[in-house]
Amino acid sequence: MEEMQIAKEQSCANCGAAIDGKFCKQCGQKVIEHKQTIWHLLVHFISDIIHYDGRIVRTLKLLLTKPGFLSSEYKHDVRQKYVDPFRLYLFISAAAFIAFVAFDNAEKTATKISNPEIIHYIDSTRLALQKDTAYQAKLEKIRFHTIKDTVYGKKIHIFEVSDMLRHGERYYDSVQNALSTEKRSKGYKRYIEKKISRVYEIYDTAPYNYIVKTWERIRLIIPKSFLFSMPFFIFGLFLLYYKKRKEYPSAYHAIFTMHFFSMVQIFMTLDSIFSGLFENPATKTIYTYIGYGIIAGCIIYLYVAMFRFYKERWWLTFIKSILLIIFIAFMYYCILLVMRQYYIISLTSLPA
Repeated sequence: MEEMQIAKEQSCANCGAAIDGKFCKQCGQKVIEHKQTIWHLLVHFISDIIHYDGRIVRTLKLLLTKPGFLSSEYKHDVRQKYVDPFRLYLFISAAAFIAFVAFDNAEKTATKISNPEIIHYIDSTRLALQKDTAYQAKLEKIRFHTIKDTVYGKKIHIFEVSDMLRHGERYYDSVQNALSTEKRSKGYKRYIEKKISRVYEIYDTAPYNYIVKTWERIRLIIPKSFLFSMPFFIFGLFLLYYKKRKEYPSAYHAIFTMHFFSMVQIFMTLDSIFSGLFENPATKTIYTYIGYGIIAGCIIYLYVAMFRFYKERWWLTFIKSILLIIFIAFMYYCILLVMRQYYIISLTSLPA
């Protein structure tokens, strides 16, 4: 490859600073003529990838083996050696999404041609349930019920509702209006029941794959709920370490949160992988224990990371980590309640 010549210009093309040598002292760009060959571009590209790869490997290694270390390094201005916390989170999120798709147990749609026995099973089961007086009496109390089963190796879902919700929103309103004021559903409960009535109206036209299609849509919401919980996690840390706010301003809580949530994403990736590997009913118990282990791993990792980063006594850190877990669990539950409403609304707009 023909070697590049130092440019004759007296100022840097990138930032405009005066040139003195092969590199700009202001921005660090190499001062060369712009006659680059394809080979040079390729070598430069590979060099950048290897350099970034090295930072990724180093960062991931420390994230996995030394909880809280990367956050401490960032706090002490040691940042150039590692991947930026936000970029790290995005990188791991992308990898987690790829793993989720690769090991996803998504069900294929059932048709009368490909799965006639499944179609027959769903039709006959629904008919039997609608004639079962005991089951219908139960539905009148709980309003709706989803039955999950496996038929010929395929997971199925049968969605049943009480008679009041089975005939559409107008019928539901007429039944409600006929009831006494004390017995009528009110507020949020009535709103949800009307939406469920609409859901069943759509579901009833094509019940064989409706739940599968719905789950494919709802799964996209889960990462958002995970992301929405991050500000509450930061706020929880702010409250727990309020007395140390001068040493640990909110920005450091945010850095710690991104590092911890990056690790949680790795745990979730492992969960997706094991879920795909142990999808067989015979090995489902193994996956259950692995799931418990992953949850325990997240909790232990959080405690160790907080202990090393915030540098408080072990018993105080233990109490604060438990309080933080309770707080974030409560906030995540609230987020899921909101998402549940979105879930019901999204079902009513899902094509049959």
